[in-house]
Amino acid sequence: MTAEGAVRREAVADLPSDVAFLTGRLPLEALEEAVAEADRLGACAHELLLSRRLVSIDTYYRALAAAVGARFVPIVRLRFPADPFAGRDPALAARLGMLVVANGDGTEIACAPRGQQVAALVETLAVRPVAARQLFITTPQALSDAVVACAQDHLVAIARNGGGRLHDGNSARRLLDRRQAVVLAAMPLAALLAALAFPVATLQALTGLFGLFFLGVIGLRLTAAVLGLLPSSLVSSLSGPPESSRPLSDRELPDYTVLVPLYREAALVPGLIAALARLDYPAHRLDIKIVAEADDAETLAVLRRAALPPQVQVVVVPDAAPKTKPKALGFALAFARGAFVTVFDAEDLPDPRQLRRAAERFAAEPEDIVCLQARLAWYNWPESWFTRQLALEYASLFEVFLPALERLGLPFPLGGTSNHFRIRALRAVGGWDAYNVTEDADLGLRLARAGYRCKTLRSTTLEEAPVSFRPWLCQRTRWMKGWIQTYLVHMRAPGDLMRRLGPVRFLGIQAIFGGVVVSAFVHPIFLAVIAVQVLHGDIFLDGGGPVDFAVNWLGVLNLIAGYLAGFALALAGLRHRPMWWLVPELALLPVYWLTMSIAAVRAVAQLCRAPHLWEKTEHGLTGMAPVPPDLQAYGKIGAGDRDRTDDIQLGKRRQPFDPVNPSSPSERPERILGCRNLPSRTVWTA
Repeated sequence: MTAEGAVRREAVADLPSDVAFLTGRLPLEALEEAVAEADRLGACAHELLLSRRLVSIDTYYRALAAAVGARFVPIVRLRFPADPFAGRDPALAARLGMLVVANGDGTEIACAPRGQQVAALVETLAVRPVAARQLFITTPQALSDAVVACAQDHLVAIARNGGGRLHDGNSARRLLDRRQAVVLAAMPLAALLAALAFPVATLQALTGLFGLFFLGVIGLRLTAAVLGLLPSSLVSSLSGPPESSRPLSDRELPDYTVLVPLYREAALVPGLIAALARLDYPAHRLDIKIVAEADDAETLAVLRRAALPPQVQVVVVPDAAPKTKPKALGFALAFARGAFVTVFDAEDLPDPRQLRRAAERFAAEPEDIVCLQARLAWYNWPESWFTRQLALEYASLFEVFLPALERLGLPFPLGGTSNHFRIRALRAVGGWDAYNVTEDADLGLRLARAGYRCKTLRSTTLEEAPVSFRPWLCQRTRWMKGWIQTYLVHMRAPGDLMRRLGPVRFLGIQAIFGGVVVSAFVHPIFLAVIAVQVLHGDIFLDGGGPVDFAVNWLGVLNLIAGYLAGFALALAGLRHRPMWWLVPELALLPVYWLTMSIAAVRAVAQLCRAPHLWEKTEHGLTGMAPVPPDLQAYGKIGAGDRDRTDDIQLGKRRQPFDPVNPSSPSERPERILGCRNLPSRTVWTA
């Protein structure tokens, strides 16, 4: 043997067992470079090779099978009905990478190891090679598909009942319990009888009660507006020092799961893959689950053709009721491997550093901080009257109202996307309620009841706003219906809710959740009553006596104060997102609020006939290109965003990345997702 051959043989012997069997398939220098980088990052060398696509998933697991003397099976065929999960968690098999499969001669084990499991398998079978006859090697995606095929009924049941933690008492599966049904039936009957006997007094009493309730709602909103309009330094001095977090190195970052539910959104897949590719997070630490429905053949076909990065797996949810986003999320949650988990929608354009910022913030926060809500904005906000009103609404909500609730220590409803969770806490409360059509609002309150806290995250995700009335109405109807569901569910035992939250937070819940729903119904009635009295010319007179005069003025003052609170919140939101050309749109805010009343009436009608109907918002209707805008053109959306923006101006069109036919090397996921790990090389296959 030559000296060069001896050196090479010694170098191969020094390779870790998870990549040593790739010699001859990949250049030795590529393997050594991956090993050195893996040592620096605290990762396994094969994870970097896969994440950089220096070797394909199929090639790697074929080589692993040959190295351990086992068969490679690209598709796990279940020839016999078998339940290998008796007394076990089926999704644990997918997370561990091992599944018992029945065959004609008994059983064998399907293996798709990850991380340190690969080296353990290689070393174990090197000592006991006969054991290789009892197993076969497959890919993680194939193993996950097999788990779903074996245990779909069990997994659907877990998604429906939150692993046994959600039941009729704390889920929207049942709209009303017996006591609520009696109260809701008795209240209008009592009001009707009182109105027949004492019409004027009844009207005055109801107006007064609603007026006092709305004084509390308006007070909370005005407080939030004041906090939003004050200088940041003064707010920080009042609420304590600002939260700080230490930057984490790539070695310190934890595994992070990203759930992306899709339904009939095949056209959005290319943009979705490109958005995920921009995430500035170590690729080998990502666990991305694209969650598709079994009856969505078009989207599934596009996903099968797409060149998905190895960090991305497709979880196919069986066609089972209820047909909702939270059920799909609960189904996929069972397969999540990360310490943290977040949700993105198909059209979302998250800040590339959002996961990193969330991980750093979680590391700095106490363990009872289990959720961080990122800020949401619309990338197509200038497109129509509805998108401009939504821009005002989201600026008020995410820049002013939610941060104010956080400072006041009150529970707040989460957004439907870009909320980041400690996965242990999320599982402890049962995950998302499959029957609640605003699962985010419900989950925020359920976490608070369990003693956990949520905070906001200064990082922004851009979404596509509904452009016209019809899609906006469907979306807003679902939101209103879900907020009613959430309020009814958590008010089934008001005494228990007050005991868990305390009196102040309990009253805050009434103002936050009850205020949104009640104001949508009462607003047009107040306007109508005031309009009638103005037409009669007696609103400012006390002809009906001092009580009538006081009640009239209470209603008028509530209306005026409510409008002022709404305007103040919007102006405070514009202070943080300087889109001052939207100021004239403030004049039409009352009209926008009246359209919410239409959605509220429609929501009640749906609650009666189809409480769990999910009216999905249709995306891809915008005429503006779904690419990340220059955030400076949008406004200062979040601290630190300006130094991480793309050089793309708002509304400028750019050809999106197509994962099926990638043409631009600079836009390929393997060159962006985890791009700092290794230099770009050719992909070697068998």
